[in-house]
Amino acid sequence: MYDDYDKNIGGEKKKFVVHISDEDYGDYESSESMRPRRNPQRSSANQSLARRQNQGGGLARRDMPVSRTRVVTTRTGDKYEIPEESMLSPKALKKQRKNQKGRGCIIAVVYALIVCAISGLLSFYIIVGINDMFGLVKDDAEIEVYIPAKADLDQVATILGDAGVVDYPFFFKLYANFTNDEEFRGGATFTLNSKSDYDMLIRKLTRPASADGSIVTVTFPEGFNIQQIAERLEEYYVCDAEAFINSCNNYKEKFSKYSCINYINVKQSTDRVYGLEGFLFPDTYSFYMQEGSVSAINKMLDAFNKKVINNPDLLIGERAKALGVTIDDIITLASVIERETPDPNEMKNVASVFYNRMKNPGHDGIGGKLQSDATRWYPYATKTVFQAATDLTADQKASWVSKYDTTTFAGLPPGPICCPSYDAIYAACYPNSTSYYYFFTDDNKAHYYATTYGEFQQKLNQAKAAGVFSG
Repeated sequence: MYDDYDKNIGGEKKKFVVHISDEDYGDYESSESMRPRRNPQRSSANQSLARRQNQGGGLARRDMPVSRTRVVTTRTGDKYEIPEESMLSPKALKKQRKNQKGRGCIIAVVYALIVCAISGLLSFYIIVGINDMFGLVKDDAEIEVYIPAKADLDQVATILGDAGVVDYPFFFKLYANFTNDEEFRGGATFTLNSKSDYDMLIRKLTRPASADGSIVTVTFPEGFNIQQIAERLEEYYVCDAEAFINSCNNYKEKFSKYSCINYINVKQSTDRVYGLEGFLFPDTYSFYMQEGSVSAINKMLDAFNKKVINNPDLLIGERAKALGVTIDDIITLASVIERETPDPNEMKNVASVFYNRMKNPGHDGIGGKLQSDATRWYPYATKTVFQAATDLTADQKASWVSKYDTTTFAGLPPGPICCPSYDAIYAACYPNSTSYYYFFTDDNKAHYYATTYGEFQQKLNQAKAAGVFSG
């Protein structure tokens, strides 16, 4: 079959002859109005054939573009290809283009949504990964974890994730792979802070402390209180001062394995400022930098257990029963003795003064008060520290009355006022037998004792006249 077309090519009007084969395209009729009606029987047969071809995967339907292009030959022999969609009628072609446009818009919207979703998800994971990597927006918590011997990176990341040290073990693994830090020190328990960044965690878990100079030696003098110990630990980068104080106050939960904390008087503990005050043994210790408050306290409690509670030379339990007091009372009294005098040779006499006052409250109208100036400013170490405190207003300082003030309240304070030395604890366990109820120390650290208030005043005036007492 031949159809003639006029086409303007290169400014010259040429005639085209389009060769259309029923073998290739089936019924060429695009619409009944575009051609003379054929023999009805033949047309019906052709339609049936077209339906069979459509159902069986044969030739294309009239409303769809065919799978080939048509070859157009001009009368001069030139050949051109006609796009496949040109086989459609104008109405069908318009409908097809409209459908394609609609599908294109839907695809574009879906694509944009997918891109936005992927971008948002990636942004979210990048943000949370960075927060976890640098320890941002995380609670400050010290957590003990045990790393098995020869543990690999996968195991370590899982342990840290389960313990809550890191929130995203996957990011921790990526960071460790990137920094090539995968040889962990296993077979040990580590105290880690969940607020630490990945670099600090890896450094603690992989490198010997001596390799980067992270071992520090810290000395706590006798008579330091919890606040002073916390500040010194922070100064040496062992732990945060606030975290240390919080751990001291949560001692029942964190340190129940130590027998010494079982002797803390529960009835008095509600008025205590610091839970473990008096039970951290003053000594020189070696710590890792960033070792953590729990680990530091463990070392100090362990020393207290060995040198005080389980010391066969002290027998603190037996002495407490013999004196009619508790172990907690002995530690509390020892802390007052420690702050009153640093001289071990005088501690037993000072101890006798306090015991005499508690046993004979009616003597000289004392009323059972220890009247120790060292207790007046607690939890501040001294009057100077109290006056320099920034957490109190001027009115609070003017009306200050500490519950520990033994010049106001009778008997022992609610708890220790510092961490006493072994000598002070020994003096509280084995006081001298005296009749003293008063004492003072002059500017040269000499001690004066008296039985009555009159005798005390006489010695005090003599020291002032001699220019050796200015207090």
